[in-house]
Amino acid sequence: MARGLCGLATVASTGPFAGMIGTVWGIYGSFPACGADQWTCMAAIAELLSESIMPAALGLAVAIAASWGYKHLSARMAEFDIEMRGAVRGLPGYLSRYARLHSR
Repeated sequence: MARGLCGLATVASTGPFAGMIGTVWGIYGSFPACGADQWTCMAAIAELLSESIMPAALGLAVAIAASWGYKHLSARMAEFDIEMRGAVRGLPGYLSRYARLHSR
């Protein structure tokens, strides 16, 4: 049951970094768009910078969803583990009662 949790945790922890790489790449790509005029340069940089924020937002959205999924599934697995431990503890008593009832 825990087979996919490690991958989910990896996505949750690396998602923001992948988004930031995209953002840095977009910022880096915005500077060559500069023209000779200062206002033209600022307009070009502002436009490309606003587009470069999208990878960071996407990375954060993926990381938040993966983190929520990881926490949810981890909690469910902990509950299941507690239930199974209780079932294992109760199994000998159940088997002895079953044997006593059907041995008559």
